[in-house]
Amino acid sequence: AVNQDGRSSSLTAPNGPSQQRAIRSALRAAGMDPSALDGLEMHGTGTSLGDPIEVGAAHAVLVEHTQATRLAPLILSAMKSCMGHTEPAAGAVGLLHAVLGAGAHSARPIVHLNTINPHLASLTRKAMSGATDAMALPRQHVAAAATP
Repeated sequence: AVNQDGRSSSLTAPNGPSQQRAIRSALRAAGMDPSALDGLEMHGTGTSLGDPIEVGAAHAVLVEHTQATRLAPLILSAMKSCMGHTEPAAGAVGLLHAVLGAGAHSARPIVHLNTINPHLASLTRKAMSGATDAMALPRQHVAAAATP
Protein backbone atom coordinates (compact mmCIF):
# COMPACT_ATOMS: atom_id res chain seq x y z
CA ALA A 1 0.00 0.00 0.00
CA VAL A 2 1.17 3.50 -0.70
CA ASN A 3 0.19 6.53 1.31
CA GLN A 4 1.66 9.80 2.48
CA ASP A 5 1.28 11.70 5.73
CA GLY A 6 -0.85 14.52 4.39
CA ARG A 7 -1.22 17.37 6.84
CA SER A 8 0.78 17.03 10.02
CA SER A 9 2.19 19.42 12.59
CA SER A 10 5.62 19.51 10.91
CA LEU A 11 7.67 17.88 8.18
CA THR A 12 9.14 15.39 10.66
CA ALA A 13 5.89 14.62 12.53
CA PRO A 14 4.04 11.58 11.17
CA ASN A 15 0.27 11.61 10.75
CA GLY A 16 -1.23 8.71 12.74
CA PRO A 17 -4.58 8.48 10.90
CA SER A 18 -2.76 8.44 7.55
CA GLN A 19 -0.51 5.62 8.77
CA GLN A 20 -3.57 3.70 9.98
CA ARG A 21 -5.12 4.01 6.51
CA ALA A 22 -1.91 2.70 4.89
CA ILE A 23 -1.79 -0.33 7.20
CA ARG A 24 -5.48 -1.10 6.63
CA SER A 25 -5.02 -0.75 2.87
CA ALA A 26 -2.04 -3.15 2.88
CA LEU A 27 -3.99 -5.70 4.92
CA ARG A 28 -6.99 -5.40 2.59
CA ALA A 29 -4.79 -5.80 -0.51
CA ALA A 30 -3.20 -8.92 1.02
CA GLY A 31 -6.58 -10.31 2.12
CA MET A 32 -5.15 -10.62 5.60
CA ASP A 33 -6.68 -10.37 9.05
CA PRO A 34 -4.78 -7.95 11.36
CA SER A 35 -4.44 -10.63 14.05
CA ALA A 36 -2.47 -12.84 11.63
CA LEU A 37 0.42 -10.38 11.53
CA ASP A 38 3.17 -11.54 13.90
CA GLY A 39 5.86 -8.94 13.30
CA LEU A 40 6.03 -5.37 12.07
CA GLU A 41 9.01 -3.43 10.77
CA MET A 42 8.68 0.12 12.06
CA HIS A 43 10.11 3.31 10.57
CA GLY A 44 11.55 3.64 14.08
CA THR A 45 13.55 6.85 14.07
CA GLY A 46 13.83 6.80 17.85
CA THR A 47 12.22 10.21 18.26
CA SER A 48 10.04 11.13 21.21
CA LEU A 49 7.26 12.37 18.90
CA GLY A 50 7.41 10.12 15.84
CA ASP A 51 7.72 6.73 17.51
CA PRO A 52 4.61 7.11 19.72
CA ILE A 53 2.55 8.26 16.73
CA GLU A 54 3.78 5.37 14.60
CA VAL A 55 3.34 2.74 17.32
CA GLY A 56 -0.06 4.21 18.20
CA ALA A 57 -1.20 3.85 14.58
CA ALA A 58 -0.01 0.24 14.44
CA HIS A 59 -1.66 -0.48 17.80
CA ALA A 60 -4.98 0.99 16.65
CA VAL A 61 -5.11 -1.20 13.53
CA LEU A 62 -3.25 -4.36 14.50
CA VAL A 63 -3.91 -4.78 18.21
CA GLU A 64 -6.89 -2.82 19.60
CA HIS A 65 -9.57 -4.81 17.80
CA THR A 66 -7.71 -8.12 17.59
CA GLN A 67 -6.77 -8.85 21.20
CA ALA A 68 -9.38 -11.62 21.43
CA THR A 69 -7.94 -13.43 18.40
CA ARG A 70 -4.26 -12.47 18.67
CA LEU A 71 -2.18 -15.51 19.70
CA ALA A 72 0.92 -13.59 20.78
CA PRO A 73 2.11 -10.00 21.12
CA LEU A 74 2.91 -8.18 17.89
CA ILE A 75 6.71 -8.05 17.68
CA LEU A 76 8.17 -4.72 16.56
CA SER A 77 11.51 -4.31 14.84
CA ALA A 78 13.37 -1.32 13.35
CA MET A 79 16.39 -1.49 11.06
CA LYS A 80 17.35 2.13 11.75
CA SER A 81 18.63 1.03 15.14
CA CYS A 82 21.31 -0.98 13.30
CA MET A 83 22.19 1.35 10.42
CA GLY A 84 20.93 4.79 11.26
CA HIS A 85 18.58 6.70 8.97
CA THR A 86 19.34 5.94 5.34
CA GLU A 87 17.28 8.99 4.27
CA PRO A 88 15.75 8.37 0.80
CA ALA A 89 16.55 4.64 0.99
CA ALA A 90 14.84 4.22 4.40
CA GLY A 91 11.69 2.62 2.99
CA ALA A 92 13.62 0.14 0.86
CA VAL A 93 15.97 -0.77 3.72
CA GLY A 94 13.01 -1.28 6.09
CA LEU A 95 11.18 -3.42 3.53
CA LEU A 96 14.27 -5.56 2.94
CA HIS A 97 14.71 -6.00 6.70
CA ALA A 98 11.06 -7.09 7.00
CA VAL A 99 11.32 -9.55 4.09
CA LEU A 100 14.53 -11.09 5.46
CA GLY A 101 12.91 -11.43 8.89
CA ALA A 102 9.82 -13.07 7.39
CA GLY A 103 11.97 -15.51 5.45
CA ALA A 104 13.80 -16.46 8.63
CA HIS A 105 10.58 -16.49 10.72
CA SER A 106 12.19 -14.04 13.11
CA ALA A 107 12.32 -10.41 14.14
CA ARG A 108 15.72 -8.80 14.43
CA PRO A 109 16.47 -6.87 17.60
CA ILE A 110 16.03 -3.14 18.05
CA VAL A 111 19.67 -2.38 18.85
CA HIS A 112 20.32 -0.05 21.80
CA LEU A 113 16.75 -0.39 23.10
CA ASN A 114 17.32 0.15 26.80
CA THR A 115 14.31 2.18 27.92
CA ILE A 116 10.81 2.28 26.47
CA ASN A 117 9.52 5.77 25.72
CA PRO A 118 6.95 6.51 28.47
CA HIS A 119 4.42 7.39 25.75
CA LEU A 120 4.74 3.84 24.42
CA ALA A 121 4.59 1.95 27.71
CA SER A 122 0.80 1.64 27.89
CA LEU A 123 0.56 0.54 24.25
CA THR A 124 3.31 -2.04 24.38
CA ARG A 125 2.69 -3.53 27.82
CA LYS A 126 1.14 -6.85 26.71
CA ALA A 127 -0.07 -6.48 23.15
CA MET A 128 3.16 -5.35 21.49
CA SER A 129 6.80 -6.09 22.18
CA GLY A 130 9.99 -4.51 20.88
CA ALA A 131 12.46 -7.16 19.78
CA THR A 132 15.37 -6.89 22.22
CA ASP A 133 17.07 -10.03 20.87
CA ALA A 134 16.50 -11.95 17.66
CA MET A 135 13.06 -13.41 18.34
CA ALA A 136 11.32 -16.29 16.61
CA LEU A 137 7.94 -15.28 15.30
CA PRO A 138 5.23 -17.49 16.80
CA ARG A 139 3.75 -19.09 13.67
CA GLN A 140 5.08 -20.85 10.63
CA HIS A 141 2.92 -18.55 8.51
CA VAL A 142 4.65 -15.18 8.76
CA ALA A 143 3.70 -11.94 7.09
CA ALA A 144 5.96 -8.93 6.84
CA ALA A 145 5.17 -5.27 6.60
CA ALA A 146 7.22 -2.10 6.41
CA THR A 147 6.25 1.43 7.26
CA PRO A 148 8.62 3.68 5.32
